[in-house]
Amino acid sequence: MHTPFIVIITGLPGTGKTTLGRTLSDKYKFVFVSKDALKERMFDALGWSDKAWSLKVSAASHRIMDDIIAQELRAGHPVIVESNFKHGIDSERFRNIQAQYGCPLLQILCWADGETVYRRFAGRIGTEARHKGHVEALPLETIHQEFLAIKGKDKPLDIPGTTIELDTSNIDAIDYQKIDDAIDHAIAA
Repeated sequence: MHTPFIVIITGLPGTGKTTLGRTLSDKYKFVFVSKDALKERMFDALGWSDKAWSLKVSAASHRIMDDIIAQELRAGHPVIVESNFKHGIDSERFRNIQAQYGCPLLQILCWADGETVYRRFAGRIGTEARHKGHVEALPLETIHQEFLAIKGKDKPLDIPGTTIELDTSNIDAIDYQKIDDAIDHAIAA
């Protein structure tokens, strides 16, 4: 049995969060919970329509994620969670989970230069790579300008524990050593 802890993978859409989460889950055999995977199963079962519906399904996905996190931690298992978590909302959420379960938190903030993030994000829209239920309220050009303005890097959550900022501009060249060291440290704790 492993020490229960949470690996939180966050960042803008298109920064490689899901790819990283799957890679780490395969390597360490931890449960991996992706907000968009949960959201897409709900879209498949309940349908999709507009941005307001997408936001409701997203909120429900986060509550399901919280339940899975709680179950895994109570069972003494580490868990990997992935979403474009929001600093102003999710920081307190994970501090509360940590307080309730006494578990360490490892945050990985994925980022890439703004143009790369936008190109990945825009390239998925209207393709099989992105479920039709993911509805954007803003025009692509506005999203493009926002990604450029923040240089492809979202704000990390304000939570205790280790934070690793991971440049995913070239997915194939990612150095996993810092991540592996942090996970190995959490396992040994």
